[in-house]
Amino acid sequence: MSYYKAPFWRRFEIMGDWSEAAIVAYCDRHNYKYTPFGFNRPNITFRKLPGFLQHMPDFIVEGFQKELVFIEGKGVGRDNILKIKQQDIDILSEWNKQLPVYFSIYHSNKSNISFGVSLSHIIELCKQAETASFPDNNKLYYKLLVKQFNWEPITNIKLDLSQEEAV
Repeated sequence: MSYYKAPFWRRFEIMGDWSEAAIVAYCDRHNYKYTPFGFNRPNITFRKLPGFLQHMPDFIVEGFQKELVFIEGKGVGRDNILKIKQQDIDILSEWNKQLPVYFSIYHSNKSNISFGVSLSHIIELCKQAETASFPDNNKLYYKLLVKQFNWEPITNIKLDLSQEEAV
């Protein structure tokens, strides 16, 4: 079963792990300073939080674009489609008022990364993209094709399953 077709509880078990590990590997390679930001599978009723807190960017990075920026990690699998929820666009646009928001997209099947894609570029791509809804929650998402991004190989990705929650 494809990741996006799996029930939410199943996706939640590994949500973001590989994409976030790719961000760490990329930042280490480029000597960027970084710190995790947001929640990592918190032990609370997450849906009770305001949306702004449910959708926090994954990292704060220093050194990319010579400023502090938020980095939001996303993953792509075998289907070669990056799925961006409208809800994420709306809330990340709010975070973008605090610090610039960029995306890091990890293609797990090809071990490639597209790092530093601006939120404004993602929004422009979404305006021209096909849409669909997730089967379990009916949330609207945009289907962005991998060929729309610049990719580079990324290796030495290590999962740190002991990482504490960051806020």
